[in-house]
Amino acid sequence: MVKRVFVFFIIYSSLFIPGTAWGTLHYYSGSMESRFEMKHTYTILVPTGLSSLTFITTPPDNYLLPNNTQSITERNYTFSVTPSVEDYTDTYGNDFKKYKWTNPRQGTITVTESYMVSTSSDWNRFVTSDRFPFDSSGLPASITAYMKPSGEVQSDNPIFINLVNSLTVGLTTQWEVLKALNGWIMDNIYYGSNPYGYDALSTFALKYGNCANYAHIALALVRAAGIPARITHGYSLHKPYSLPTGGDPVDADWGEGTHAWIEVYYPSLGWVPYDPQRDLHHVDTHRVLWGRGPDAIDIAGGIYWSFSSVPSGYPRAYQSLTVNWIEDSIALSYIKSTNEINLKSFSSKVTYIDYNADSDGDLIHDWWEQKIIDYSQTDEIIDFYDVLPEDDFDGDNFSNMKEYLKETDPTDADSHPPRSMPWLILLLDD
Repeated sequence: MVKRVFVFFIIYSSLFIPGTAWGTLHYYSGSMESRFEMKHTYTILVPTGLSSLTFITTPPDNYLLPNNTQSITERNYTFSVTPSVEDYTDTYGNDFKKYKWTNPRQGTITVTESYMVSTSSDWNRFVTSDRFPFDSSGLPASITAYMKPSGEVQSDNPIFINLVNSLTVGLTTQWEVLKALNGWIMDNIYYGSNPYGYDALSTFALKYGNCANYAHIALALVRAAGIPARITHGYSLHKPYSLPTGGDPVDADWGEGTHAWIEVYYPSLGWVPYDPQRDLHHVDTHRVLWGRGPDAIDIAGGIYWSFSSVPSGYPRAYQSLTVNWIEDSIALSYIKSTNEINLKSFSSKVTYIDYNADSDGDLIHDWWEQKIIDYSQTDEIIDFYDVLPEDDFDGDNFSNMKEYLKETDPTDADSHPPRSMPWLILLLDD
């Protein structure tokens, strides 16, 4: 008996559709809520001579992250030819369904999987206190395992170590490091099909690739920085939406197909999703997550078969997808646009909290200055050194330093105590 293997569910086929505006990083606050039904129809062409045919899928599951959630309900599976079914979970916690047909007849087998998806993305909840370098002491092996190199992620290569060292000079917080590393990818890697390799080193050499290339090189940089990171694979949905800016609105969209992105571990938050093709500190709700792992190998399903006589061909599988949108609420408010990243990209609001840090030595703590950085809508205020004690950001005739000492809101002109005391007015009236 000879066994052949053909992996059908490759996550490398996702297409990214860029918008019309380039060269700006847009920041937003708010949330997204989506609900839709997905129906996958897999058509398998069965040749003669097979003694067994196995079809493995990775159904999506529920998850709860600090700023993203996914809930799966109303699962349904139908078959034109009934198989045996086995459910199992791999070492990374991914669920699989294995369908097996013994001595299948020549012809066509159809498998239909449908489920309801509810997803949310909260663009206000990225509040972190994590410093850099990353401190892994006390973390379990289930997390630190994602700090190591893997087959497609050569994070111990000097190319990535030297690049990371140059990109992170002077950075003291983890979210700044992630912005710098993913920003380099967005500026230097370009979308393209049919690369000769999908691993991180091939991507660095080619400077182009698809979603798997983006994910693998992002993982290489993040792990080279000593931070745990893992790949996620699933499906992106083609449903454009428009976002406000300081000028004309911009369109955000993905190609519809299998897709890969990453998750990064923050000690103060847990796992946080990033999409190194476009999105910083969040991912939107126009996607479904199927599984996670150290890289793209062995975390997706496929078709496997064996035969006892010379087959008339090899099994082939085709997929069609139907998406029924029920809800798609996009409540995002524009904060500011900067030129930190050359390619058009999107970021959620970030709030960094370290009650003892004063990076610029101006006697105002970083966590307080971060309020102004997050609120500012111009390129003039993007880091702690841009928040000057003598400035008056909210224009209420009280300097930033005075507002800091009075513990008032530096972005709200009405938050400062009144200039005249009510009891004094009453006294004069008497």
